[in-house]
Amino acid sequence: MLDPFQPEKENDIEFLKGLQLEIHDVFIGMVKAQRGHLLADTPDIFSGLFWTGTRGQELGLVDSLGDMRGELKKRFGAKTQLQLVSASRGLFGRRQPGASLATGMAEALHGVSRFRTCRSGGGKSIMGPLRALTV
Repeated sequence: MLDPFQPEKENDIEFLKGLQLEIHDVFIGMVKAQRGHLLADTPDIFSGLFWTGTRGQELGLVDSLGDMRGELKKRFGAKTQLQLVSASRGLFGRRQPGASLATGMAEALHGVSRFRTCRSGGGKSIMGPLRALTV
């Protein structure tokens, strides 16, 4: 399918365009399910265009503007800390790809899994509000 050394096949292109449309429909459904009541009534929202944060907030795609650290501290308290996940450094100070990065990611995910069961002061699950930060 779409071999760069072969001529394009119309069936392959049609298949991929159909796949893109299906993925886009799933995306639209997910956004409407999560943010439907907040979305502005405009046909441009799912057109593929992109906007500044301010315009995204006007359209209902963004809850608030700010940096991640500030928002997390505002929602969960001043003691909230973020851990930087990076590859370990090797013999000559270079980053080592592979196992060390995977280990760091696993450790970070383990830390995230602990937060799934924590509650903030208001009794809300921490993962609920965090999901909004990543959307």
